[in-house]
Amino acid sequence: MTRGRRLVALVAQSIPCICLLGTGASAATLRTLYSFAGGSDGLAPQSAPAIGANGVLYGTTVEGGNTQCASPFGCGTVFALTPPASYGESWTKTIVWVFGGPGDGVAPTGELTVGSGGVLYGVTEAGGGGACADGCGVVFALSPPAQAGGSWTEAVLYSFAGGTDGAGPASNIAIGPGGVLYGATAGGGTAGAGTVYALTPPISEGGTWTETILHSFAGGLDDGEAPTSVVLGKDGVLYGTTVGGGSMTNAGTVFSLSPTPAAPSGWGEKVLVRFAGYWAKSDAECPLTNIVIGSGGTLYGTTGSIPSAFSVLPPSTVGGSWTEAILNSSYSLGRPEGNIVLSAKTGTIYGTSATGGGSSPICGDVGCGTVWSLSPPTTEGGAWVLTILHSFEGTDGGGPVGGISERSSVLYGTTAGGGAYNAGTVFQLAP
Repeated sequence: MTRGRRLVALVAQSIPCICLLGTGASAATLRTLYSFAGGSDGLAPQSAPAIGANGVLYGTTVEGGNTQCASPFGCGTVFALTPPASYGESWTKTIVWVFGGPGDGVAPTGELTVGSGGVLYGVTEAGGGGACADGCGVVFALSPPAQAGGSWTEAVLYSFAGGTDGAGPASNIAIGPGGVLYGATAGGGTAGAGTVYALTPPISEGGTWTETILHSFAGGLDDGEAPTSVVLGKDGVLYGTTVGGGSMTNAGTVFSLSPTPAAPSGWGEKVLVRFAGYWAKSDAECPLTNIVIGSGGTLYGTTGSIPSAFSVLPPSTVGGSWTEAILNSSYSLGRPEGNIVLSAKTGTIYGTSATGGGSSPICGDVGCGTVWSLSPPTTEGGAWVLTILHSFEGTDGGGPVGGISERSSVLYGTTAGGGAYNAGTVFQLAP
């Protein structure tokens, strides 16, 4: 079962868990921009929409589209939502691409990245071939039509084989200088514990992209296992998280990868944080979301098994240790998943939880999930303030596992289920 189908099943079954109501009052208004109908329309969006030119939202559905492909529920789609000319009118949804052709990917999961010229880059966790039963996944690019109303063009840039080159890419794509793409795979590599890779564009148009493995995770006490995402920071350093590995508790890590000419791959890894999980009681466990970089190079993220938000401060001296701090640890966070965003203006973190928000007739005691904010303290040493901005009820969406995108203080996201047809939604949350 793929990650996408597993999460949809969890939402649908309403598996009981401990999820308390959030703190703080909502001061935002949610608007459902689109409700998916399943089938050819798409089913179960599980990544935050990318925001392109003129405010167009681009996203993926894990299933739906071509129902005659390898998956009985469809192999997934890429869609566009175009804002109306006047506020309050309906957004226009179009299908950009339908997966499932020969050699094509299956189940797009990570958030799309908008590159130069409006090209969309993304990954699918299955399809494409290789040694994996359902295919080991691909990295793809979608080029916009040359003329209005024309068709988008897909190119499979790389198809993973499932061995040392990685398998199951489920992270976002980061674009570096020279158009180099960076990403992570949850599996594959020399130890089968996942990889971080780079894809270098061809010298001439139509040539082959070149994959380079920057790091193969080893798991165990010394290294992480199953990386979730990467982000490109200052001086070309990559930062990311792993779900497991790093300690006896297998609670995950925060790592960096720096260009290191002396290293065999040309990159050197450093484990910045080894989460201790339940053994430490006050620590976090199993980061499922991306890392965001704030002022002074501070890293921010969340964990799911012990719902927490954390920061990692860079060392004050060269070669020193990074310092982890728990900003909030509360079941009011539900189960944080998907992309978080950081407001450059206020330092507030925004994210979603797959569960929580209180019981509902549709989702039961587990809750349909929430959108939350975490605001920095107003005085030094004070507490960060958690506010539940919206609690889903099912009819307006359920299971917002994809996280959040932000533009001009307006938040955008998706839900894997719920909505008019219980096939997922795209929503907007505005002050």
